Amino acid sequence: TWPVAVVSLLTAASLWNILPANSECYLVYATLMALIVWVFQLILWLTNMGVIIKFFSHPVVRWFTNAAAMIIIISQIPKLLRIKVNEWDYLFETVIEIAKNIWSTDILTLLIWLLSFALIGYFKFFRKNFPWILLVIIVTTIISWLIWYDWIVWKVPSWIPWFFIPKFDISIILKIFTSSLIIWAIWFMEAISIAKTIAIKTDQSIDVNQELIWQWLANISSWFFWGYPVAGSFSRSALANNLNAQTWFTSVVSWLIVWSALLFLTPVLYFIPKVTLAVIIIVAVFNLINFRL
Repeated sequence: TWPVAVVSLLTAASLWNILPANSECYLVYATLMALIVWVFQLILWLTNMGVIIKFFSHPVVRWFTNAAAMIIIISQIPKLLRIKVNEWDYLFETVIEIAKNIWSTDILTLLIWLLSFALIGYFKFFRKNFPWILLVIIVTTIISWLIWYDWIVWKVPSWIPWFFIPKFDISIILKIFTSSLIIWAIWFMEAISIAKTIAIKTDQSIDVNQELIWQWLANISSWFFWGYPVAGSFSRSALANNLNAQTWFTSVVSWLIVWSALLFLTPVLYFIPKVTLAVIIIVAVFNLINFRL
């Protein structure tokens, strides 16, 4: 459970409609949204409403997953080509603008993503147990550093959010209640869809109440550590599935690595090409797509 694109965009859009630009209250409002989502999750778990997952038909889940995967893939294409694309309300408008600007593709960026795809393809088919993601990141980062490639992650702040007691304001909660409810609904559909999709692929069953407990803990933790609502991630779940991650300990290791990287490795992250990260996300999410009826 991490910050995910859809929930992040919904949180930002909700706060933009409430707060003035550059307001110092964004953090307070965002943390309270995590609290409200946590309350909804707690109610869902206590009332054992997880059973409604049985009424989610497989075609609905499949096409919701397909749509989410396609949106993620298309959102990464500008990073693959290093082209500027304005934000649009509809996906087809984004596709049209990508097509219009495709001729301004950066050749060096194109070469790096072709190299990334080639390395990933080789290791996925011929060295399946090899940590191909780590190798691709290392190789492209070294190349980026050697040639001073500038389409990179740049500076990552070396900062860890510490525990604090958030501000609890009823007037603020009333302002963001509706937006938080929408975020909760999207969270539920997204988390359950990705869980069902991977369960079908791996021939496993889902314990919805267990999923709710972990999501519940994640959001209350987010509230206490300067965070906003979090959810199950399509791209990260797909990536974990590709790497044959089988237990919750994968998330623990990921958490330790992220914290260690934020404390000690931010200079190393500086030269990671954005195009490499986009390639990894696309390859991982592509495996979720299933157009069979």
